[in-house]
Amino acid sequence: MVPRFAPWLGRARYRQLAFPLAVLVAGLMILLSELAYHGAGSRLTRLTAMDQARYELLRVLRRVTDAESGERGFLLTGGPEYLVPYQSARSDVFDGLQKIEKLYTEAGDAASEVHRKRIDELVIAKLSEMEETLRLDQSGARGTALEMVRTGIGRDQMEQLRKEVDELLKQQHQASHEALASVYDTLLMGRLGVAALTAVGLLVLSGFLRNGRLLDRQLAERQAEAQAERERVEREVRLRAADLTELANHLQTAREDERSILAR
Repeated sequence: MVPRFAPWLGRARYRQLAFPLAVLVAGLMILLSELAYHGAGSRLTRLTAMDQARYELLRVLRRVTDAESGERGFLLTGGPEYLVPYQSARSDVFDGLQKIEKLYTEAGDAASEVHRKRIDELVIAKLSEMEETLRLDQSGARGTALEMVRTGIGRDQMEQLRKEVDELLKQQHQASHEALASVYDTLLMGRLGVAALTAVGLLVLSGFLRNGRLLDRQLAERQAEAQAERERVEREVRLRAADLTELANHLQTAREDERSILAR
């Protein structure tokens, strides 16, 4: 009895194993996809923060230049209208420095911290130099203020500021290139992983179908063997029945012969 139902039991066990395996493969594909998504997403977020920081950095440099132009225009002409862009640019510069610090913190770019702090120092020093020059002019010491401009202190500060900005932008460009390459590597690994798990899933499905066909063939063979066994048993039963019938007839004839002998 047990061998007859062995194929059914084997098929049931295989199905019980195939479904959890398929669920495992699907779960691994989802997990790998999520890991690739979050890895690429975090790097893209960092790239976005670095790009915004680069924009704010160039904007701060431009606003410092605007402030210097307003200061020089006021010193040369004495027109108060030049102080309006100076004050506006000065306010924007401090806001920009705070945004840059926040963006570089979000980007997690520790290597840029030295250049960023140096830029902060140079910007504050440049603004202090312009503020002192305007204070001297407004206090009546225009000659001293102009002489301070002629010393070239402000020009040197601006050159150092531009140099630091260029260095930071160069370093940030390299970091952005590496982060972008890492994003492509993450996406490539995700694609390869999904392709590998898909291949594993196809192999599992192929094995399931092949094993199913094998079990079906074995079942058909067992059914054919059982049918042949039934036919053999039926033939044996018919033969035994014929033998018994012949024996019964023989016994009946023998009894009748014995009666005839006794009667005579």
